[in-house]
Amino acid sequence: MVLPLRVWGMDTEQKMFSLLAHTLDISRGGARLGGIRVQLNLGDVIGVQYRASKARFKVTWLGRIGKPDHDQIGIEQLEPVKDIWGLDLPREVVEDDPNARDKRVRPKEARSHPRYAWNAGVEVAGELSDTGYWATLNDISLTGCYVHTASPAAVGSTVKLTIKGGEYVIRVWGEARTSDPALGMGVRFTEFVNTSDHDHLRSLVSRLSRGEKVSTTQARPSAAVAAEIRKLEKSMTTVLQMIALSKPDVHELESFQETLALMAGITRAIAAWMQQSEGGPQDPFAAVQQLNTERMRLAGHLCKHLRADMQAMKMNFPAEESARLLKTVEDLFAQLTGLDLVLGDEGHGQRTA
Repeated sequence: MVLPLRVWGMDTEQKMFSLLAHTLDISRGGARLGGIRVQLNLGDVIGVQYRASKARFKVTWLGRIGKPDHDQIGIEQLEPVKDIWGLDLPREVVEDDPNARDKRVRPKEARSHPRYAWNAGVEVAGELSDTGYWATLNDISLTGCYVHTASPAAVGSTVKLTIKGGEYVIRVWGEARTSDPALGMGVRFTEFVNTSDHDHLRSLVSRLSRGEKVSTTQARPSAAVAAEIRKLEKSMTTVLQMIALSKPDVHELESFQETLALMAGITRAIAAWMQQSEGGPQDPFAAVQQLNTERMRLAGHLCKHLRADMQAMKMNFPAEESARLLKTVEDLFAQLTGLDLVLGDEGHGQRTA
């Protein structure tokens, strides 16, 4: 059975790839794929998407170089609870090819704590970091979850997760037990921030186990909150106009003016999205894209001026805060190095295709 797919992951040269491929054989537990034009290793974990459904698979066999099956691989599904095909399939591989007999995929053992698909948002932070980055939850159980992210933490790392979906906010510390480059990581929960977080998880898993559809959409802020954000944006604009009229010549005031202008941009992006959302739910993609752009401008501005001030003032900065800043910058550096960036003539970063 031939179905068109998107396949992505990390190849043998540790380069991210995303390509179009197709199935040759399919079962509930795995498949044989063709059109794989990258080099992979046995045991690699890849992502596979058919229509709107995605899942993780492990490479269980490879085609032979120079042979007709050179661009084929066998894959075993790592998330048996997920059915991305939407077809009535046998447990074993449907063999279009007599040579597929030794490429058969067998279903995995059931987990002691079943995981349930739930694609909520999750903020991932390091052990010493107060802020993190947003990713998407793939599935969740009473003892752990899988997080989709292009920059997973190393195996054994401690992470703090803030899971947000529908009426639930769950904050929990965990340990990265698996790390799949360009795909995500499996996290084992180790400690809940509060008892209420554990209660929320039990409630969520109980509902999912009964087959209940639990919304992942966060409730929109109230009209009162939206109004206050719009007033804040107007107040920032007024202060900026007043500072500009005073023509400041004090370095600190000029720096504050630049910072406030960037903060006003962030507030404006949020206010615009909330205004659009008043008529009903809106796709947040455009607003998030604008918000991230403004946040990166602000971060770049603060780093530039902080570095200049540290060099000029020759003064000691608080040790604890300096250590936190260093760890955050290291984490940010690790994220940025995962992007394929080039610098233009004016030093502006651009992402290459």
